[in-house]
Amino acid sequence: MTILTNYQLTKNQKRTFDPKDKKDLEIFKSFLAHNKWGGPCPFMLEEPHTIIPEMLKDKYIRSQFNINEPIAEILK
Repeated sequence: MTILTNYQLTKNQKRTFDPKDKKDLEIFKSFLAHNKWGGPCPFMLEEPHTIIPEMLKDKYIRSQFNINEPIAEILK
């Protein structure tokens, strides 16, 4: 776990994006429609991604096709 990830989790500022969670999908859908979060982004950036919106798109697409994330495969 990186220092940034650890800090975000311990301060309870951010959470991981779950593409199967309806609330997370609604937040993401609103971001796509309005191009803003409506407050601070609630999701933390996860490796190997570098941009949160692209990370969310990647995670959502992978969940739809039942493809595991590459980082999870590397750590097994």
